[in-house]
Amino acid sequence: MRRRAALCIPALVAALALGACEGDSTGADEDFRDCPIHTTTIGTVEAGVIGPGSCEVEIEGQVKYVEVYLFQLTTTRIVGASLLAADDELDPYLYLYNENGVLLAENDDYDVDTLDAAFLQQLPAGEYFLVASSLSTSAEAPDDHGQYLLETEFF
Repeated sequence: MRRRAALCIPALVAALALGACEGDSTGADEDFRDCPIHTTTIGTVEAGVIGPGSCEVEIEGQVKYVEVYLFQLTTTRIVGASLLAADDELDPYLYLYNENGVLLAENDDYDVDTLDAAFLQQLPAGEYFLVASSLSTSAEAPDDHGQYLLETEFF
């Protein structure tokens, strides 16, 4: 049985150097912005389901189920985000994009003892997208879906 993190972000402060999960910033060929977009604010917990009924988009050459969240910052802040499986069916994968669709950070397993995803990122003022997904593609592992909690906070 895997360990569940009630809130993994505080552990990340000690475990990760700022920016350690940064993506390659080469741009994105994803079309996630055409999906339904949920608005969120930092400091909230969002609950949802990833799987059939979610939007399907191509991310890094793989078609995945996704749920998309938009948040805004008015000043530069350090933001922590975690995507936690609320059941044993989901292997969460979390992406962070800027308003232009450029990948800024992504994470699969934030440490070796969990399948939950998390990262810390310093971000300037602007709009950002958190894209909640699973490790597997929708076609290769249709059973890799389930309930999640998306938690965010400032540091």
